[in-house]
Amino acid sequence: MSARTRWLSPALLALAAACGGSGGSGSRGGEAHPFLLVQAADYAELRQRAQASPWRELAQEALRFAREEEFDPGASDFAAFRRMLELCGALAIAAIVAPEPLWAEKLADTLAEWQGYYVATAPSGDGVQVRWQQSAMVESILALDILRGELEPARLLELETMLDTMLRTWWSERAQDGTTSTPGVVALWGIYRRDEGLAGAATQLFLQRLFAELTPGGVFDAGTGYAWVRQGGDRISKYALVDVLVFTGREPALYAEPRLVALHEWMYGGAFTPARTNLTFGDSDPTRPVEALLGYLQPYRAGRYSARAGRNAAWLVRDVEPRPLVTSFLLLDDSILQPEPPASRLWDDTATLFEDAGEQDSLAGALWSARTSGSHSHHDANAVHLFAYGRNVLRNSGYCGSGEGVDAQFDWDWIHATAESSNTATLAGAEHTGPEGGGLVDGLVGGAVELASALSGPALAGGEHRRELLLVHGDDEQSGYFVLLDGFRSDAPDVTARLFLHPDSAAVTTRVAGEEYVWTIGAGSAAPVELAVFLATPPLSAELQDGGLCAFDGNEYVARYLRAAYSTGAGRAVRALTLLVPSSAAHPAPLVARLGGTGFSGASVSGATTVDAGTVTLRHSAA
Repeated sequence: MSARTRWLSPALLALAAACGGSGGSGSRGGEAHPFLLVQAADYAELRQRAQASPWRELAQEALRFAREEEFDPGASDFAAFRRMLELCGALAIAAIVAPEPLWAEKLADTLAEWQGYYVATAPSGDGVQVRWQQSAMVESILALDILRGELEPARLLELETMLDTMLRTWWSERAQDGTTSTPGVVALWGIYRRDEGLAGAATQLFLQRLFAELTPGGVFDAGTGYAWVRQGGDRISKYALVDVLVFTGREPALYAEPRLVALHEWMYGGAFTPARTNLTFGDSDPTRPVEALLGYLQPYRAGRYSARAGRNAAWLVRDVEPRPLVTSFLLLDDSILQPEPPASRLWDDTATLFEDAGEQDSLAGALWSARTSGSHSHHDANAVHLFAYGRNVLRNSGYCGSGEGVDAQFDWDWIHATAESSNTATLAGAEHTGPEGGGLVDGLVGGAVELASALSGPALAGGEHRRELLLVHGDDEQSGYFVLLDGFRSDAPDVTARLFLHPDSAAVTTRVAGEEYVWTIGAGSAAPVELAVFLATPPLSAELQDGGLCAFDGNEYVARYLRAAYSTGAGRAVRALTLLVPSSAAHPAPLVARLGGTGFSGASVSGATTVDAGTVTLRHSAA
């Protein structure tokens, strides 16, 4: 916790436990407030919980925030959103753990600011201001539910009338381009108002949009970046309704819904690097930490979906100070006390292989082939992202913002809708037909060599690309490395397959033309990493090309990537073997040599391991 935190004294907590709660009591979904996410009958247990960490620290920060902070109507859009969000959330927590009349008075004054805040930003229905406002409105409604019984009837009517106008304006505009934000907050308001027409219609639309963003296996189909933006960060209006639907009994089985369980287990078990940064599938920025680290609600209720998701989320946010949100305080469960780094895992549409997820000085690789897509998807079926020794060593095109490219040559079309901007492949020079792949079809995790296999599915017309990604773990004798085994099948003979690999660097050396190329990632830094790309199967050609890599905050740049070509021949099929060998000062690269013969290509690694393009096994020679 930060130095500003004040401790709740045992005497204050005892006094809080002895006092009555704000609002009335009543059965869940009955006439008395609160009922959206907590009941007054729960307060005694919550006050007991506030005496133990981490609930204690969250309660302490909420009390400090509730006493000391004010809404600033002159703040920037984002600053105003955060202040409204956190102040309402903090006041609601304070009303539970240490009730006093001040909280209701301050909440009423804060909610009254909505009129000016709402009008000043002039929400058009599709701007970022609306996303932020709607998330702040979630905590506003929940706080009003908790403190409603403490407000004067006339003041309450005035506030509810004002908020009702705002919420119904959002609903009539159907803002946010098909996302869950507008129906999420409008449904919450409808439930609060017991307006079944509004609540039912908005809930139905929320659930339809929520599941439309997921693959049948539960992965967020537009990629990792927007999984965190929409389901793991500050846009809580896009996911918080689920908890209210469960608590009120309107949709009691949502926490156990298989796609939502898979979504949370993937997000907290495979949608990030060991440095807790973004993987580059779809619109995503690999230079930014994942949004779970911003301290908002999502990771603190991941345990509601599964114990594994909760433990992995606890590990991910192990050093993050949660913001004083009543949602987090109410939904945080005991899984936060059992942090556990994830292990390698296979899902139906993606895989993440970790050498050691708990250690940045390790290797990790991810393979992506989502079977459905969204507006933030790229043409990246069968793409990989590789991480080694604290750095992204192989990445995809990323995201600079909608419609933005790196320069005139590497424009939005290059970034968003060109397969060559990702670590994937094409047949006969044809662009991918779209973002959808064929999903994962095979894999093996848990040993010294781990594997994931995926198909191109509908992305390739006139043939198929099957990709195996292997992670060979390092040990005391030898550093680890990655293997790509790419199999191409064509409906026509003598078709050229092209493989594209994008190290995160423009600094490349050709060690042996057509065979080995070495990139330095982080050149000039205190801890650079090298990535050797070794073409074990001789290509028809291999070329180094310029290519744009996107990121926010001025971090986009033009890098150098490898384009290698292979012919399917008369047999209409070819297999290409590539080794990607990272190294650092602490992890020397193993020696790699090409092997080959009639109908055979492969490589030896430090004379002890043979990798064969004709099989997906690693053959270890006798010591």
